[in-house]
Amino acid sequence: MRRNSEAGQALAVTIVVMVALIGFAGLGVDMGMLRYEKRLQQSAADAAAIAGANDVAFPSGGAIEAGQNASAANSYTDTSGNDVSKCGPGAAVGTVCVQIDNPPLDGPHDGVTGCSPAVSCYVEARVAAVQPTYFMRILGVMQETVTARAVATNVSGGPNNGCVYALGSGSPPAGGIQGSGATLNNPNCTIIDNGDFLGGLVTNLALFGASGSGGNGTPATSDPLSYLTAPVGTIYPPTTLNSGTTNFAPGVYVISGGNLTIGGNATVTGTGVTFYFTNGATISVSGSASLQLTAPTTGPYAGILFFQDPNDTNPPLLGGVGNVLSGILYFPKAPLTLSGGSSVGAIVTQSLTLTGGQINLQGFAGLSLGANGVKVATLVE
Repeated sequence: MRRNSEAGQALAVTIVVMVALIGFAGLGVDMGMLRYEKRLQQSAADAAAIAGANDVAFPSGGAIEAGQNASAANSYTDTSGNDVSKCGPGAAVGTVCVQIDNPPLDGPHDGVTGCSPAVSCYVEARVAAVQPTYFMRILGVMQETVTARAVATNVSGGPNNGCVYALGSGSPPAGGIQGSGATLNNPNCTIIDNGDFLGGLVTNLALFGASGSGGNGTPATSDPLSYLTAPVGTIYPPTTLNSGTTNFAPGVYVISGGNLTIGGNATVTGTGVTFYFTNGATISVSGSASLQLTAPTTGPYAGILFFQDPNDTNPPLLGGVGNVLSGILYFPKAPLTLSGGSSVGAIVTQSLTLTGGQINLQGFAGLSLGANGVKVATLVE
């Protein structure tokens, strides 16, 4: 009888020990899985905060849209309508909640405002996901909500010595930089290519920004000049210049509904000028034409030489011979083609194709930008 009694006690002790061991295994295995998931979510939160901070100058909702898109690009697509609380108790496994707040709702930058041109230069991103458990189910823990948080700002970025921002993903014309028989020479400035498509074109490469799917793994950069607004200036009708010299007086020239076409052996000069292309207009330079143009150094468009409406995707062509373009070439949604040798300040474009010659890049730091500093977001929390 004693043996049977002792055997029963041993069985009970064994069951208790097994439950404890399974519990510890659950803590080890499940916590390891949850930590792994949080690392993935942290990458999505970091990318969302950076993208949102880059886009705070857009109209209301710009930071939210950019942050949500960046999180989705990192495999966490919001199903909550920008409400992280929907991943709380009772939420189904697999629910993803991405909430973007500008200004942040928590932490040392809670409610910080007053950053022109946006209400706040700080963006908070929270990425929550309801994750399943495995071994811990024996203890009644069926799921856990994992949350990652990040805050970014475009305050500390300030003017950046960038040369080229190729904003589109993939190869041209969707995005990236490519060409043949051409070289981008950037001795003192950086190149950012969201298309992961640089190859043999760049000397003195300082930075290769990836789309998030390859390259050096950095989040895709957003439009660094997105805060610029459409200018009002002298209406200059669509025109073809094929010969002689045309000099533009200082000012802003609005070209609407048709191209500014420069070809033959025409020479175009101007100091303190900005050309704005809208309603389907763009610029086309070819043949032996030559441009000698300098952007304004003061005023709302300081440093901006060419500015194409972000709603227009018509492709600009800058060919010609010996062009000197001292300013920013801003074609945010259009694929730009450069051919022939040129000296250029800086380029922001959807994609860049080079078809021969050497392009010498000065970079933003070499330009008189006034208030038009490049906004480059950085993580602060």
